[in-house]
Amino acid sequence: MSLIDDKISRIKYIRALNRFLNSTVSVLKTKEFDINKFKQKVNTHYDLICSCLAVRLNNPSHIKLLEYVNMCLKYCDKKNCDFEYEKSILLKLANQIQKTNKLSSYKKNKHTIEYD
Repeated sequence: MSLIDDKISRIKYIRALNRFLNSTVSVLKTKEFDINKFKQKVNTHYDLICSCLAVRLNNPSHIKLLEYVNMCLKYCDKKNCDFEYEKSILLKLANQIQKTNKLSSYKKNKHTIEYD
């Protein structure tokens, strides 16, 4: 593979992980939470991740994304009737990931006046 193909496959894999995060968080945050709908979303988006070529992740936020995906898969395989504890853990981890992504983005200070 060439260098460009490596970059393209890396971007596709990271975008698939981000799509997984966003879709599962939206299902977890709904008021009428349904475990079957959550499992269906996890399975469909995991298939998308599997269709991409897996690459090595160096960024800590991307590594946490992969941990989140594995944790979702682990909780979906459980035969537990009460999912509230797992739901809170997944939401906490997702919020941490989103917070680190937000902090790493650049914000330009506009229209600020600095006085000496």
